[in-house]
Amino acid sequence: DEPIYVLSGRFGPYVQLGEVSDENDKPKRVSLPQGMDPTKVSLPEALNLLSLPKLLGQDPTSGEEIKVGLGRFGPFVVKVKDYRSIPKGESLFEMTFERALELLSQPKRGRGAAVTPIKDLGPHPETKEAIQLFDGRYGPYVKVGKTNASLLEGDSKDTLTLARAVELLAPKLAEAAKKSGGRKAKSATAKKVKIKTSAEADESDSSTAKSKKAPSKKSPSKKASSGKVTPLKGMAAVNAEKAKAKAKAAESSPKGAAPVVLRRKP
Repeated sequence: DEPIYVLSGRFGPYVQLGEVSDENDKPKRVSLPQGMDPTKVSLPEALNLLSLPKLLGQDPTSGEEIKVGLGRFGPFVVKVKDYRSIPKGESLFEMTFERALELLSQPKRGRGAAVTPIKDLGPHPETKEAIQLFDGRYGPYVKVGKTNASLLEGDSKDTLTLARAVELLAPKLAEAAKKSGGRKAKSATAKKVKIKTSAEADESDSSTAKSKKAPSKKSPSKKASSGKVTPLKGMAAVNAEKAKAKAKAAESSPKGAAPVVLRRKP
């Protein structure tokens, strides 16, 4: 016989069958149900936990196995992959085959599952939408449109009135209206900026078109007024021209003539 341990792990306390060894690196482990004191777990309770998932019987119609187990979200009954949570207050150790069939026959709750209202309380005095009472995963709640409000301590789903439902929904509706108003204002601002940018773009396009049609009046430059634009000559070309002119002048002057020297008057 292998020993049974009550241990505490990352996700809470659990029971473990046997020890970790080279031959058995993953011994069977089952988490303790919520509310069970790990210091007071008895041997029969530990054995019951380690027996999960436990076969309760076979569906009389389909022949599929119906089991009771304990998962991440609490105790459940299952048929193939069709799960139903065991309601609070009911023990998974005392779950019978008949009760499991009853739970599995109920409409599935959760994401994607159709939720049937318990009661229609009447229309909301302002929105005129129907206010309905539902029994949710975390307790009863009222709903109008897409807004929900949980029943508070002291409220009873059996005696809940339309007036009390309106009172419960009031802060939730105000919060939803505030958020919706903020989204609308933000959208309007974005739209206004977009229109302004578009108008500016149109004005810019119009100005560009006009500038293309009307030739621009530029002030005439000094070079344009002279009629001719003489390209700049390099220093080498200028010096060559000076030397050529000097040589030509020397040829035309009489031989032996003294050079003329210009001086300022004293």
